Amino acid sequence: MYLEKVGTELGHNWNVGAEKSPGWNSMVEYFDTDLGLDVKPARVTGIRRIRHVLTHQWGELRTAELREKFGADPDTAWVSRQAALSAEVVTRNPR
Repeated sequence: MYLEKVGTELGHNWNVGAEKSPGWNSMVEYFDTDLGLDVKPARVTGIRRIRHVLTHQWGELRTAELREKFGADPDTAWVSRQAALSAEVVTRNPR
């Protein structure tokens, strides 16, 4: 939403209907090609990945990779099959 608004304020025509938003790839391409800006650094990519798991997979960690990345439960010795978005996860510094 923020990238869409910035692009529009800069005069970019997203070529989508009045009630639609441009796709993520369209916004990334515009900011990269026209403005030379990287709007998907590693931290953003990670945030989008956990958002996808939480919204489209109902938090279910379906692969070993997802369980390893998002399923660590600090209170137990095992890896969870359910993603949780805690304040610690949201505010931790990128690696």
